[in-house]
Amino acid sequence: MLTKKLTASLYHFLISLLIVGAFLAFVKFYWYPGHLLAISGVTSILLILVAIDITLGPLMTFVVYKPNKPKLKLDLSIIAALQIAAFSYGMFTIYQGHPLYVVYAVNSFTVATANEIDPNDVSNKQLLKSKLAGPQIAFAKMPKDPKESADILFGAFAGKPDIDKLPQYFEPYDKHLDDIFAKSIDLTKLLDKKDTKQELEKFFSHNGDKGDFAYLPLVGKSKDVIWAFNKKTGKPAGIINIDPYQMAVNN
Repeated sequence: MLTKKLTASLYHFLISLLIVGAFLAFVKFYWYPGHLLAISGVTSILLILVAIDITLGPLMTFVVYKPNKPKLKLDLSIIAALQIAAFSYGMFTIYQGHPLYVVYAVNSFTVATANEIDPNDVSNKQLLKSKLAGPQIAFAKMPKDPKESADILFGAFAGKPDIDKLPQYFEPYDKHLDDIFAKSIDLTKLLDKKDTKQELEKFFSHNGDKGDFAYLPLVGKSKDVIWAFNKKTGKPAGIINIDPYQMAVNN
């Protein structure tokens, strides 16, 4: 009987592994590509999802499985229902928090997630998208009307959404590269410190010379990093795992 219990548990494990693995790949490469997974604070949710669906489900099958048990189908159905419920909850939570836009506003990039904004409010047609879509880079442009700008500013102080969460002001970022790159971080002080110098040199060794890039703060849910952009192409070149605000703290 032990062999049959192990076989049933193994089948359950393989099915769970296939489903969860496919979802994790979708999350990693579509909803949270590249650096966004590391800074979005959803790693713990993913670990819980894996623990429940890949480990706990098959283990419960091993415990209850007996070939001639009268209520075996009911027991397995309950396990499957619990597993599906846990997976659906985790999937919905990850969906709610996935980045729709990575928005440049004032002097840094921030993440605007699916539960923070409605992409249907975007006025620029180039940035229209589904809530199921992956992230897109955008530039939040302050309105020219002084009263409208003041309303946004004072509204943010009062707890209302700031400009980086107001999609009606989003524009394609590549139209504003000069404005963005003008706020590039000066790496001089970071190169004077051993630990940050090592991170920078590691990035340069794989991507190019220091002067080839502009360096902007990227503010995440769990940590902040430096986002490097190629000055010639205007495209993201990668992240540097350094807190861009530690210079201000250490000064």
